[in-house]
Amino acid sequence: ICLFKGGIYIAGSRDGVLKYDEKTGLQSVKPTVVSYGLVADEHHMVSFGDKIAIRFNGETWAGIKFD
Repeated sequence: ICLFKGGIYIAGSRDGVLKYDEKTGLQSVKPTVVSYGLVADEHHMVSFGDKIAIRFNGETWAGIKFD
């Protein structure tokens, strides 16, 4: 679980990255990746899992695959 830009994000393993919304519950925001963990600072959130690490700035995602 990670707090980023006022939102609560959850590493959902094979369900990708999820965001919690008080009214609608969990919403998928990045279902195309495996996410085992999240870390954030005031500018970026990073998701990591399987063979990819991706960075989110609040608008766009950028990632790198590795072996």
